[in-house]
Amino acid sequence: MDYLKIVIFIEFLLIGFYSLSLILNEKFGKLSNFNGLIFSYSIFIILINYLYFKLNLNINIIFWFIITLITFFIIYNFIYNKNKIIRGLGIVFKISFIPLLIFFLISFVYGEQYYVFRGNYWDYFNYISTALLILKNNFTEILNIEDTSNLPIFLKIAKTYVFYRPSASLFLGFFLNINASNIFITSFAFKFFLIILIFISVFNLISSLLKKDNFNNKILYSSCFCFSFWTFYIYEIDALSHLASLPLFIFLITQTLFLFDNLKKKNYFFLTCFTIVFASLFIVYVELSCIYALLFLIYCFLDKNCNLIFLKKNLIIIAIFSLVFL
Repeated sequence: MDYLKIVIFIEFLLIGFYSLSLILNEKFGKLSNFNGLIFSYSIFIILINYLYFKLNLNINIIFWFIITLITFFIIYNFIYNKNKIIRGLGIVFKISFIPLLIFFLISFVYGEQYYVFRGNYWDYFNYISTALLILKNNFTEILNIEDTSNLPIFLKIAKTYVFYRPSASLFLGFFLNINASNIFITSFAFKFFLIILIFISVFNLISSLLKKDNFNNKILYSSCFCFSFWTFYIYEIDALSHLASLPLFIFLITQTLFLFDNLKKKNYFFLTCFTIVFASLFIVYVELSCIYALLFLIYCFLDKNCNLIFLKKNLIIIAIFSLVFL
């Protein structure tokens, strides 16, 4: 029953993100629907952080608010974009099939000993402890927990980590609202949900580079990236913040190739998407956003389109979107 709950919830979130991307593309501009899905994910990150830390809402209230929003997006598309949402459902299922199949196989074959204690279980337990703290308390209540000698060790650690790259724990706390009886299998599934998002980002990158390759080839190449050394290394060391930030990082790498052209055309929708995803990356994993910023500066230096004349012409737009980022 837990597995069924988890799979339905993961597919529901993916379809919800895809549905929002369809609506945004219909209303504002041309961003491929799977790039739009990652953009929707970035909006979700900003929204959940703002609602929890700024408006001090309980994660359970945030959960039902976002579920209601996603349900509205899906229903809207079935009314106004029926063919597109049905076609999108098929692609979402195809893209998520391989990671979810591996999740099932690993958890069934190796059992609890694997998915509870595998890899860097110190950090993993820190993330889970912080997610449980967020699940049971709003931000004010966490601030009011007195740090006494009688305080359980997991609470002391969780209270510290809620100030240290909290987005992954906040997102995991959101996931735990599905009330599966085994929090460890839910946490394990959460990692595979993030791998699906990485899969989609890589698929977008490959699609922009290898336009003539067919869909199945792109699925194969994306699978190779997601289940090769680097991604699985991050998965194994339970660096959930890093794992949660990779879809955003890859999205930015992909869109950087088109940034100057869209800046020249004054494509404000594209620039807004780019800026919000960069801000989300900064929120989730500030170190990786600095790495991206360094790569971006190198790219600017090497690209012929980026020169002083071009920058002067677009100085006001750059300044405005810098403020949007902040």
